[in-house]
Amino acid sequence: MKKVLRKGMLCALVLAGLSLVFVSCGSGHKKNKDDDEETYTPAAGGGGGGSGGSTSSTGSSSSTPALETKWITVPAGTFTMGRFTANEHTERITTPFVICDHEVTQGEYKAVMGSLPPAVTVFGDNLPVTYVSWYDAIRYCNELSKKEGRTPAYLIEGFVVTRTYSANGYRLPTEEEWEYAAGDRGATVYSGTSDEYYLGQYAWYDWNSGYRVQNVKSKKANGLGLYDMSGNAWEWCWDEYENSETRIVRGGSCNFYSSGCAVSYRFFHLSEQRAIDLGFRVIRMGS
Repeated sequence: MKKVLRKGMLCALVLAGLSLVFVSCGSGHKKNKDDDEETYTPAAGGGGGGSGGSTSSTGSSSSTPALETKWITVPAGTFTMGRFTANEHTERITTPFVICDHEVTQGEYKAVMGSLPPAVTVFGDNLPVTYVSWYDAIRYCNELSKKEGRTPAYLIEGFVVTRTYSANGYRLPTEEEWEYAAGDRGATVYSGTSDEYYLGQYAWYDWNSGYRVQNVKSKKANGLGLYDMSGNAWEWCWDEYENSETRIVRGGSCNFYSSGCAVSYRFFHLSEQRAIDLGFRVIRMGS
C-alpha cells in the first residue's frame, strides 16, 4: 500500500513539473501589429525630435519630465485632399504656417488658463488636455497670444468669433491645413504611414490605448516631425461643419476605430461640446 502511494505521489510531482514547463514556455505566440513596433524611449526632456522647427520647454511637476516643444514650419504647396473618399480633390495651401509638434497638454493649458476643465479626472502634465469645447480652444489661442506679446487671431463677441487673418497670434488650423500637415503634405494615408499594419507605431486608438488618452509624443512622429495627428485625442479645426453650431474635428482618438485615424476622415462636434477624448493643437503664421 505504501509503495502504491509513493508511486502515485511521484507521478503527481512529475505531472506538476511538466505543467510548469508548458506554462513557462507557452504554446506559441500569435503575431500581431504591435509585435512589429520598435521600442520607443523618449529622450530626456520628454520626447523624440522632429525636424525643421524651433524648440521650447514647458514646465511640469517634479514627477513629470519637462516636455520639449518643437514648432514645425510647414511650407506652402499642393496636395490631394480627401484621398480615397468621394470628396477627393486637389487643394493648395498658399501660405506657410508654423504648427506645434504635439497636442496642447494639461500642463500647457493650466499654465495659460489658470486651471484645467472641471470635467478632467485623470491628471498628467503631458497628457493632452481634453474636455475642451471649440470655444475653450479659441479662448486658449487668444490668451497664449497675449502671453507671448502676439496679436490675437480672434475677435470674440459672445458666441460670435471672427478671425483676424493678418494677426500673428495662435489659432486653430483650418481642416485643409490640418490634413496637409497630418499627412506630410499628402504623402500618407495615416499620419506617419500608409499601412494600417504599422499604425500602432504612430497612433493611440481603440486597439492599443486602453480607451484613454496617453502622454503626447509617446509614439513615432510623422515625416514632418508631428506627433499624435492620428489618434490620442480628436483635434478641433476652425471650420464649420454645417453651421456655426458644429465644427470639424480631425485625427481620430483613443476611443475610435483605426478608420478614424486616416488623415482624410472628417468628423464633427457641437461647438460647445466637451468630451473625454476631444482636444486640440495650435498653429500660427509662418513668421
